[in-house]
Amino acid sequence: MVPCPWFPEIAAYAKQHPEFDWGIHLTFTSEWKNYKWDGVLSSSEIPSLIDKNGYMYASVEEFGKNAKAEDVEKEIRAEIQKATSFGIKLTHLDNHMGCILASPEMIAVYQKIGKEYHLPVLIPMNMIRMMAPQMAKYVDTNNVVIVDNFVSAYPAIAPDKWKQFYDQAIQNLKPGLNEIIFHLAYDSDEMKAITIDHPDFGAAWRQRDLDYVTSDEFKNLLKQNGVHLITWGDIQKVMYR
Repeated sequence: MVPCPWFPEIAAYAKQHPEFDWGIHLTFTSEWKNYKWDGVLSSSEIPSLIDKNGYMYASVEEFGKNAKAEDVEKEIRAEIQKATSFGIKLTHLDNHMGCILASPEMIAVYQKIGKEYHLPVLIPMNMIRMMAPQMAKYVDTNNVVIVDNFVSAYPAIAPDKWKQFYDQAIQNLKPGLNEIIFHLAYDSDEMKAITIDHPDFGAAWRQRDLDYVTSDEFKNLLKQNGVHLITWGDIQKVMYR
């Protein structure tokens, strides 16, 4: 998330480890109560993306009501350029909170820039068909990567059902390209302060995700169900030889 505080730290790590996948989580919302950010560009250059307090909007709904595609395109390019200027070797693009799927114009911009920079873009087709079916026809299925099945935990899952949710998701994966999103962090004082009054995707949530993916049970379940792991770098090499 290029506009966020502490970006230089992860950028330095990414530069030192080009063997890993490094994607830009294109950022147009700033959802936390006290931990905020604006764009890479100044507010005068992307006025439709900035709220009255000088930060990005807190919700997808506010973003959708106010954002203009031309400002989104400028900010995407600025985020890519800043990441590459810090020495990051990029493998893909996705977007924070699904904002980029808010309109046909933004979907077009997202796909266009991905092709221009030779970066695969995440298109979660199962989520689009379920939550915004009217947008499916704007997906360029011939030139972008279609994630057939996109899985993410959601607020209604009780903490004691966390492992069960992910276990069932893995056991029920269908042939095709699947992506399971995990939000990883420690349930530390720092993370609690960042996510205060926001239990959804908050500190405890992220610790549960971390505990799950670092468990032997998770690794064994992948093997038992014949899940073949690939990277976005692998996809990039296939798409842009």
